[in-house]
Amino acid sequence: MRQKEAVPDSGSNELWMVHFVSPRNPIDRGYYEHQADIALPADGELTREACEFEVLAKQLELGGLIPGFPDAIQRHYSPRPAIIAQDVPRVDFSKRLSLCGVIFRRSEFEEAGAFKMVIHGRPDLQFEDLLAWDSDNVSAEYIAFRNADFDMDRVLGLSLHIPRSPFSSLGVMVDDDEQAAIISSILTKRYLALRQYMPSFRYVRSQLKRIFIVVKRCSERAPSHRPDILGLQDFERRAAVSPQADLLRCKVAVDSAIADARWAARKYMDRLDGTLWPDHCYRTMFIDFVLGTDPVSRFLEFTNGVTSVDDGVAPGRFRFELDIDDWCSPADQRFMFEEACAALEARLGLGFFVRTYAE
Repeated sequence: MRQKEAVPDSGSNELWMVHFVSPRNPIDRGYYEHQADIALPADGELTREACEFEVLAKQLELGGLIPGFPDAIQRHYSPRPAIIAQDVPRVDFSKRLSLCGVIFRRSEFEEAGAFKMVIHGRPDLQFEDLLAWDSDNVSAEYIAFRNADFDMDRVLGLSLHIPRSPFSSLGVMVDDDEQAAIISSILTKRYLALRQYMPSFRYVRSQLKRIFIVVKRCSERAPSHRPDILGLQDFERRAAVSPQADLLRCKVAVDSAIADARWAARKYMDRLDGTLWPDHCYRTMFIDFVLGTDPVSRFLEFTNGVTSVDDGVAPGRFRFELDIDDWCSPADQRFMFEEACAALEARLGLGFFVRTYAE
């Protein structure tokens, strides 16, 4: 049984803009030369021929819009990578092959540093219904790539739900109900995966709850909640974050267990003395457990709260992160992690154990 969905208020008296994402274009690789074999950070995040929806979904996972994403992130030649948005009432949605994009208030986009010069260095290219934004703004925030395997692991972008987002609410525009369900799953998973010790977790949680999904309304379907936005009369609006009640109960249980485990390990913090420990005596410890079919295990798997460990020793073993492995000296690490395991077991009823890996 789902919770009653509270659809965020879109605001009826303000002008909104839409930024449509672009699909992969291997020809535009962001350098002076057009070479399709030059690697970019987005290569580790997307398939080779990613469509507009995949590009949109990935930026929502990363937490923000990135100028030039995915194939012009490092473009040095004109035009400079920018996020272009158009006033919603001026868009002819019937002529677009894909509607995948993000909508936001024009006033908030302007406050974030958006400007009318659509192409950098061309003051003659200014339009009343278009605004552009690039990373040379105080509102720019570093957005980290998750699968980068080279030096460039983060770039400046425009935050959507990570800290410093300029938007009080925003909408995600998709083509159909299937895409809407996928976006809802991505953002709901992100919401449930937030842990109380994470920086700015309350802010991120509130931002996620303010996001809504906009999808074209089918004529044969019964009327639903329509966006109170000029130009979107033929669309309907849905809540993006809509966790089921059983998932919320599991989240409460996991959050309480993590709080107890971190409190049990807290006393070892006093033993830090700033000493650089020699490499030969340093060990890294992790809390592992075997994933089951119980509700808590399913919750952790759904929210990516655990990571699979495939070392051929114990198949099906998963790692449970508490972010406490640097709190104490190597001599105290095992005691600290064993107490944390005991606290987790007492709360969740699962078998946790400590594993040691030589650095």
